[in-house]
Amino acid sequence: MNVINHQIKDNIIKLDVEVKNTGNFIGKETVQVYFSAPQGALGKPKIELLAFKKTKLIKPNEKEILSIEVEMSKMASYDDFGYIQKSAYVLEKGLYSIYVGTSLRNNKLALTKVLDDNLVIEKEILFHSSYLILS
Repeated sequence: MNVINHQIKDNIIKLDVEVKNTGNFIGKETVQVYFSAPQGALGKPKIELLAFKKTKLIKPNEKEILSIEVEMSKMASYDDFGYIQKSAYVLEKGLYSIYVGTSLRNNKLALTKVLDDNLVIEKEILFHSSYLILS
């Protein structure tokens, strides 16, 4: 498995991954995309699954190129305490690393992106309602 093209444009991660069946039997493979995010105010797991895509049935020595696109917003954390922006999905400033492989333990670094500032992806609008109790 090789990443043959990668880019981040307009906050979209685009990856082209070449998968070759090196075995003796026809089979499928699942390409998995993981990311690590800065350990800022909101806290994140060390690494998280971001996307995956499965090949068609591949014959021995045959190759397939999978194109995977995913929005960077999928890496955002929800700030429910207001550390950065209350009730909003936020990408914290810092280094984001994107990995591609067949599993969590079998992956390679494909690309990195540094955010210089925190980025609010989506802010929830909260509605408060009043109740009038009549007795």
